[in-house]
Amino acid sequence: MTIHRIGTVPFLNERPLTLALEGRRDVELHRDLPARLAERLRDGSLDAALLPVAEVLRDGLPPLVPFGIACEGEVRSVRLWHEKPLPECREILVQSGSRSSVLLLRLLLEEWNVKGSYLAPVEVPVLLKKPPGEACLLIGDVALRCLDSGRPSVDLGAAWKAATGLPFVFARWVAAPGRDPKPLADLLTESAEDGLARLDEIALDEAPRRNLGPAMVREYLTKNIRYRIGEREEQGQAEFARRAREKGWLPAG
Repeated sequence: MTIHRIGTVPFLNERPLTLALEGRRDVELHRDLPARLAERLRDGSLDAALLPVAEVLRDGLPPLVPFGIACEGEVRSVRLWHEKPLPECREILVQSGSRSSVLLLRLLLEEWNVKGSYLAPVEVPVLLKKPPGEACLLIGDVALRCLDSGRPSVDLGAAWKAATGLPFVFARWVAAPGRDPKPLADLLTESAEDGLARLDEIALDEAPRRNLGPAMVREYLTKNIRYRIGEREEQGQAEFARRAREKGWLPAG
């Protein structure tokens, strides 16, 4: 029996894509930070991974399936908190392990004509409930838990939509070079279809585990996150790639 080593992120938003993979005898599921998944895919310790789209574009990897993590407008779980006006923030803390969100922030800072801010990677406690520093970018479950902190913030999904009119794609399923994509694609498609049919159930199960309200979790999974990558999401990804390559932050495609 072939064992498929699948890498994914430890965030709430990936659950609909991977729940059906848990407990399968032919799957080893590995959860890690987005940046580390890219490294593990490159070194061959994973067969497929839900990779940050910045790393997908950097390595020129074709997507396995038309599923991933995307949004059109407000995403909630990728936010920039800041106490002072952004032009006055000399340092912006960014959550370690993020790739696509940090590159998106860099592009948006250019869009807003914010110059000279230093992006400083930091580790954040898993149960953090208040954003650190004068300005910080948080992603995933930590960002969701900080929504009630009372500090002003900018939703990066909404900011991208305002700047481009397009969705934003954060992560895509890709295979390691040299792996047969067909069985991996079949496996991930089956899992995604199963999870998307069980969003209400997933929301009820995950809310107490993540220390989040069930109504918010359901709205997040059903309205904020898009899992099917269609034509508009592809357009958003292409625009992200174009802008990042124009700045020299991604290699030419």
